[in-house]
Amino acid sequence: MANFRLRFSFSEQGRGALLSHLEVQRALTRLLRRAELPFVLTQGFSPRMKLATGPALPVGIASQAEYADVELSRFVKPAEATCRLQSAAPPLLPVLDCAYVRPQEPSLDAWLNAQTIELRIDQALLADRSLEEVCRQFEAVRTGPALEVERKGKLRQYIPADFVPDPLELSARTADSEGERSVIARFMLLLPAAGALRSDVFAAALLSPLGIDLFDITVTRIALFHLNPDGSCQFALPGRAAGVGSQ
Repeated sequence: MANFRLRFSFSEQGRGALLSHLEVQRALTRLLRRAELPFVLTQGFSPRMKLATGPALPVGIASQAEYADVELSRFVKPAEATCRLQSAAPPLLPVLDCAYVRPQEPSLDAWLNAQTIELRIDQALLADRSLEEVCRQFEAVRTGPALEVERKGKLRQYIPADFVPDPLELSARTADSEGERSVIARFMLLLPAAGALRSDVFAAALLSPLGIDLFDITVTRIALFHLNPDGSCQFALPGRAAGVGSQ
């Protein structure tokens, strides 16, 4: 009997951004058990839930929409599945939506190859620097020399422009409640299968010349999608295109 592949989206905001990828997967497993959906287990001596997630999010980076696929043994109406998931979801990982996808579609981790990242920087951290000055500084990093990153004892080099093909878009915003001004920077960051430049590494490189620490700002993945060769975007679920127009 064929199984059903249910895809759902969820966010990682606030303290949820401090969870590791493994902790998120464990939390999703518990969520699905509480939702009492008819999930399928793998075969063998140590059966596990057939659950797959998208590209890992670095610890400390928030997200407006992450994705996961779970196999079900029987069909549950999407509206009912969404209701169950939302009721069972912990506050740190609220479920947004769900829909069925074809079983033969590629895995989320392999298919999702691009993301939009947003940096929110308190204007006070920038001192008297103008928006144009910050933009020039960011562009110098994006088009500059390779960034060296140590991974598992090996030193790797990443040329920023290979992963961030377009200049960053900057804008100034004022919070309605407190009147605090912030600078918002958005950029598209590619996720190639051969190995990607992490969003936290690139963000830290952008901030370093300005004397700002990564932990003093807010970094959020606001969109996760598949970038086609013609430049068009496809999304894992309908209605999740927010933030992509800023590329």
